[in-house]
Amino acid sequence: MSNLVSFFIPQEQIKALKGETRFPNTTEQEVYEKVIEDMQSNIGRVTNYERIMGHFPLYLEKHYEVMQKFFYSELSISHLWRYYIAYMASATHRCEYLMRLEEHFSRTLEGDWFENSNDVPSKLKSLGKANAKLAHRPWEFTGKDVKELLTQWNPNELVLVLTELCQFHCLSGFVFGVGVAPEEDLPLVNFREPLCCVVKPTRIKTNIADKLRGLVEQQEYDDISAESLDDIHGYEDNAYFSRIAGDSLCYINYPMDEISRPFNGSEFSLTNQAYFVLEKMVPEVSESIWNRIRLATVMTYDYVGQDSGVETGPLRRAIWNYVQRVYGLQYDDYNYTDINKFLEINTKKYIKKIACFPETVTKQDWENIELDLTYDEMIHLNILICEARFETELLYMLYAIGSVYR
Repeated sequence: MSNLVSFFIPQEQIKALKGETRFPNTTEQEVYEKVIEDMQSNIGRVTNYERIMGHFPLYLEKHYEVMQKFFYSELSISHLWRYYIAYMASATHRCEYLMRLEEHFSRTLEGDWFENSNDVPSKLKSLGKANAKLAHRPWEFTGKDVKELLTQWNPNELVLVLTELCQFHCLSGFVFGVGVAPEEDLPLVNFREPLCCVVKPTRIKTNIADKLRGLVEQQEYDDISAESLDDIHGYEDNAYFSRIAGDSLCYINYPMDEISRPFNGSEFSLTNQAYFVLEKMVPEVSESIWNRIRLATVMTYDYVGQDSGVETGPLRRAIWNYVQRVYGLQYDDYNYTDINKFLEINTKKYIKKIACFPETVTKQDWENIELDLTYDEMIHLNILICEARFETELLYMLYAIGSVYR
């Protein structure tokens, strides 16, 4: 297992850090080399998850910029606290990989860490309920939660730390979704092997390119709400991770009833009202976050599998809107029957697992999806899932913040 980067992606498919031309596009090649050099110079390593993310250099650049703002810019919150907040967030999905990284960076770069739970200040512990709600049931995070936190945090600090929590919930999904292997020098204690009993599916993969080109005979598709994926569940509560995360709350399906109507993203979106709140409260990171989310929504090479010259926008939007829909977020201008048109049941199961229960993802889930995608496209799929979830958490959080100040 030495130097293994991913349990899901063959080692020969992983881009080398140096010594070869990795991208046909000169701009991407230059960006990749610069970001890798900066990482090695500033933090002493390129992590396994960043190597996988590096298959899309422009996205890696934006992601690295966000991380730099969170951990290395001048903020009122100490570096130790910032690392511990990421540690707490990663614990909500039992992402020990990220937890070990944050502890490592804090110890090596800052020379400090909390040796036991009694050392963690009560102000940090006060984030526990918000951490769990935003990770598992963001629609339950309300102005009441914000007011409770404002007794210990000033408004700008609070939005910053809540944004960081959201970031690491979603990054945990990426780590599990692409099967990131532990760093060679940071072994994991509570690690679950994701490769058990993998059976190659016998079902022929769907040629999604034909659907995107309109070459498949049109048929009626049900709205997504007509289909249930209630058989997907997380693991039982784990005292170790719950203690660090601050709460043992778990995901439940968004309650679609007369009382709990979908959150209308058309009325409160990141392109207007929500971004205004984010920019006002945390100008240090708001632009970098917006640039990364925007890049994730438009990023494409216009091919699927072996088919080139394909407009992939409808597929990307189906993935994005499906993730947000399982968290109760809905838009007036999207046709939700397109989700069932482009995403079949096993693909939706894989997406929902990454978005809601990433710690349960296995190589079998990766193999089972019906879409015929290359390894790069599977990485792209995971980027879309995690950014869609990040935007969703941000919207719920910023809406709750805004409700306190209206």
